[in-house]
Amino acid sequence: MKIGKRWLFLALFIVVLLVSVAFWFVYSIDDELASRTADRIAYAKKHTSLKKVGTVYSFVSDKHYTVISGFNRDGEKMIVWLGRNDVLEKYAVEGISAVDAKQRVLVERPKAQVLRITPGVVDDEPAWEVYYTFTDQQGAKRLAYNYYRFEDGSALRSVILPKP
Repeated sequence: MKIGKRWLFLALFIVVLLVSVAFWFVYSIDDELASRTADRIAYAKKHTSLKKVGTVYSFVSDKHYTVISGFNRDGEKMIVWLGRNDVLEKYAVEGISAVDAKQRVLVERPKAQVLRITPGVVDDEPAWEVYYTFTDQQGAKRLAYNYYRFEDGSALRSVILPKP
């Protein structure tokens, strides 16, 4: 009986140790991500007209971009795309809105369910990425991405994911 209690204590100790290490690992990754995001926001505020930050997105396609929506000092809504070597800055009125991008998908696929709309960069130009589900001709649920040019809403690319 005494040996069983020792093994139980050892097993419990190992479980607590593993859970502690897992929490520390997740915390350190989250802390590093928050630090990088703060650095990107500071860079955007220094090199663009951005003064107040609204939402920060991470967009990965051919290249990685940090996309920040917010306002300039006059309260005009703007979006900043930060790439590794480039900075793009546009005012919201210079392009279509996320709602307009959603409507373009719904015109093409009226019964689509839009899951997410994110600003991004496609072929080195600002774009909206619309991620959605739809039912194909065989009745199967499918996932897809449509990309629309930020400036005029013209279609750039459509990607339908393969069936699982």
